[in-house]
Amino acid sequence: MNCLDCDYQLDGLEQARCPECGRAFDPDDEETFASYGRSSPLFWTAVVILCFPVIAIGLMLASWLAAWATLGHPPRAWIDDPKEISPLVTSLSGYAVDACGWMGMYMLAAPVVAAGYWAIDKRRNRHRNMWWLLCLSGALIVLFVVVALWLNKWLMD
Repeated sequence: MNCLDCDYQLDGLEQARCPECGRAFDPDDEETFASYGRSSPLFWTAVVILCFPVIAIGLMLASWLAAWATLGHPPRAWIDDPKEISPLVTSLSGYAVDACGWMGMYMLAAPVVAAGYWAIDKRRNRHRNMWWLLCLSGALIVLFVVVALWLNKWLMD
């Protein structure tokens, strides 16, 4: 049980008033408090979906590092073809290219997921969580673009 205004944990309080912000609540009326906080399954589902770029970045870096370990030097664009190095590098680079392709769909879906979380979350301070999720998503997209530009010449050979 959490406060609708400040997300304070209200379980076990002697008074039916939030000690942090002073909002009154009725333990018998679910409309006066939130029955979940940041630990809600909805919040963590949104976080997992919004962290997809971590998978794409991880696959790109794993294929590059596996190629480096196999070749003994960093892979060179237009010289070292990822498909001809080893089966592991071929698989990893194929998955990385597929993940890069899915990023276009992700860039459209991430704001929708964050907005859906915001719409379902009934707390008054829900905008704080929505902005947190959108900022996380935006930062991961920027990181993905930087890594993709760095590895693009080698992966997209």
